[in-house]
Amino acid sequence: MAYFYGPWFVTPKETPLFGQIPFYKQEALLSTISDSNPLLSVVGKCTVLETKDYTSSRPTQYREPDCYVCDSVYDESKRAVRGALPESGLKQYELGPSTLADEIYFFKTAINVQKVKLNNAFSVALALTLMICQSRRCHQPPSPRRPRSPRGARWTSTTRTPSTLRRQWDPRRRRQ
Repeated sequence: MAYFYGPWFVTPKETPLFGQIPFYKQEALLSTISDSNPLLSVVGKCTVLETKDYTSSRPTQYREPDCYVCDSVYDESKRAVRGALPESGLKQYELGPSTLADEIYFFKTAINVQKVKLNNAFSVALALTLMICQSRRCHQPPSPRRPRSPRGARWTSTTRTPSTLRRQWDPRRRRQ
């Protein structure tokens, strides 16, 4: 049986700090644990990038949900985030001249990622929406449009409760 040796990475959901301190949406924390594991335990592949690489480029062979940013170390014995990565950073591979230009996608401008408190599915969706809006520079949601009525019909207002008003199509009422 074949084995590999390496460090563990922990997602914020796997820590007791989830919801207490802000994390990046796609963050993985470098754990203080390193050990050997059988190759049969591998369930997929992903890439973990330092912040400067995460904001400027992506390897093209990985899908976006499989790309993570790492800028902190998680101390398993103290169950706390220790802060910045060591000076050596994460392991980097040197790309040779045979590397094709389309294997790494470089953004035209560096993207801006922000840490947010992620405590439930709504927060994750909100963080994703904020990141998309910042990248597209949209400042307000599109205005809702009223549905078009069939030709000749009219929209009438009907009150269900005193506090809410809704519009309903009445096919018996024709324009005069």
